[in-house]
Formats: sequence, C-alpha cells, structure tokens
Amino acid sequence: MYRLEIQKILLAIEENFSDPEYCMNLLKQGIQIADKHNDLAWGIDLRYDLIHEERATSSCSESIAAFAWILNICDLYPEEFDESEFMLEYQWMLCSAYSNSLLTLDQINEVAKDLYIRLDRNNLSKRGYYFTMAEFAHNLGDYVTSEEYIAKGVLEAYDDENTEASEYDYRIEHLCLIKDFDQAIRLMDQMEVKKLAAFALPFETYCAMAYTMARANDKRAIIYLNRAKEAFDHLKEVNSSMLYSVVRLTYAMYQLGDEMYLQLYERIAEWEIDAEDDLLYMLSRHMTVIFRKGGTLTLNLSSRLIFYEETGIYDLGQLAVYYEGVAKQLATQFDHRNGSLFASSEYSELLLENTKKD
Repeated sequence: MYRLEIQKILLAIEENFSDPEYCMNLLKQGIQIADKHNDLAWGIDLRYDLIHEERATSSCSESIAAFAWILNICDLYPEEFDESEFMLEYQWMLCSAYSNSLLTLDQINEVAKDLYIRLDRNNLSKRGYYFTMAEFAHNLGDYVTSEEYIAKGVLEAYDDENTEASEYDYRIEHLCLIKDFDQAIRLMDQMEVKKLAAFALPFETYCAMAYTMARANDKRAIIYLNRAKEAFDHLKEVNSSMLYSVVRLTYAMYQLGDEMYLQLYERIAEWEIDAEDDLLYMLSRHMTVIFRKGGTLTLNLSSRLIFYEETGIYDLGQLAVYYEGVAKQLATQFDHRNGSLFASSEYSELLLENTKKD
C-alpha cells in the first residue's frame, strides 16, 4: 500500500511538473513514506528526483542532505547501490558547497577530495571535477589556479554533463575574467561555427562576454549583448537556477543603455528567495549599483518579496539600501571564509566603475 501512495505522488508530480516548489514538497512526502518503511531503493530514487528538481532553482536547501543520505547508503550497501551512478550529482554538491558562505575552506576541500577519490576508484572522467574547481578558484580570485584546473580538465574524457559546449564556456569565462577578450572572441567564433549548445549554452557564455566587456568599456560588448538577448528568447526553459547569468545580462543591459533591463529585473527579483549565497551576492551587489541614484519607479514585483509594495511604486533609494545590506553581509561572510578581501573588492570595484562613469 505504501508503494501505491508513492506512485500516486509521482503521478501528481507529473501533473504539476511546472511548479518546482510543489513538486519538491510532494517528493519530500514520498521520502518520508519510503523511510518509514525502510525502502532504500525508493529512498534513493525519490531523493535523486528531489535533487534534480531543486537543481532547476536558485536554491540548494534540500539537495545536500538528500545527497549525503544517498552517498551513505552507497557506502553501507556497495553491492546493492553503485556510487558511480551519482558522481555527476556530486559535482553539483561541490559547487553548492563553495557557494555557501558559511562552510569553511577545510569543509569544501574535504568534499572536493572525497569526490576526487570516488571518481578515481570508479575510473570516471574528472573533467567536471576540474572545471568545478576552476570555478571555485574564480570565486577566490585565484585566476592562475583556475587556469591550471582548466588545463587539466580539457585532458579528461567528456561525460553526460561535461560536453564540448561546456568546455568552451569554461574557457571563455576564464578569458573574460582576465580580460583577454580577443582570445575569448576567437573561442566564441569556434563555438558558433561548431554550433555547440547545451541547456542554457551558449546563452550564458554570451552573458559572460557582454557583462565583462561592458564593465571594461569594450565597444564589442553590444555585439554579445544582442546575441545573449536573442539566445534568451529562444531558450526552451528559463528558471531561477540561471540567476547568475541573467543578472549579468540585466547589468550589461543597464550599462549599455538598454531600458529593457527593468523588465528583466521584474522577472528575476523573486529568484532571490532562498537563493544560494553566491547567487544572492551576485544579484544584491549589482542591484545596489543600479538603484543607487534613487528616485521612484513603478515595478511589477512578486508579493513574496520582503520589500513588496502593494502600490507597485518603489523608492529606488530604499531598494538600494536593502540590496547593499545583503551584499555587504555576504561579502563579509565570504571574505571571512576565504581569508581574503576578494569578495568585498568585487563590490567596491563595481561601485568605483560606476562612479567614474557618472
């Protein structure tokens, strides 16, 4: 009978697949049923589904505990459950670990070490591991180490997640961050000729190029902004997991005088709810800059936001104060965690750039 209850839950999920929050609540109900009856197979399957459901959001409040449970069961019953089937999910968990400002560097490095060991003993490609560590190095402001990880990653075999498209994206991202735009454009030309795509790529790659070029006052930014906007319009799915890239798009539009940036902000504002720390820091520091000049504006924002106004009229100065408070707190937490001032400097540089432009 309990299996029938779970099947009913799965049917309800199929009928409401467009509502991630509702589906996740249903999956948690299913997990409780499976655990109550000590059904490990269902426990793993439902947690696996929960992780994939949450991956389509800006949050990671359920997935880490769910994945830790799966990994523990694989360790306890290696003859019944194969850990190698879950290593792609483990890469996501590593990404979420370094995105959490409250985890220590030691904790993050332990997760990374454990993932590496499991990949190695299962003879699996470490491409995703190296690229994820390259992103972590970017977050620390260590571009030399990031480049070293990327160099190692390209030598590994492709897998279901880490395709040629993602390789180009990581390489272009790195080149944009070190402001080697000429080489980034050469790689993007190759990516376009090969027609490489995967989920939100090359949209997210265009966003990286438009954003970094706009901040550097490179006139070619408008080319990639237009390509990002066109790619965005043709995406099969847009969800809050794309917050980082869509903030980049919003800010590039703001920098280049595209007034549609406000409509994009209206669309993504509520994505901050329960968002991972690095995503929330990305949103908050950029919206602080955008709204810092003050004034009032009519915006169509979600009533779920804590600064929601029933009138729809917003004091931009107050919005800037709200976002600045969030940004400064997260910058402090990341700096404390990382033992550096890199996060704070990202925010300061953003403000300084705009002060000069003003």
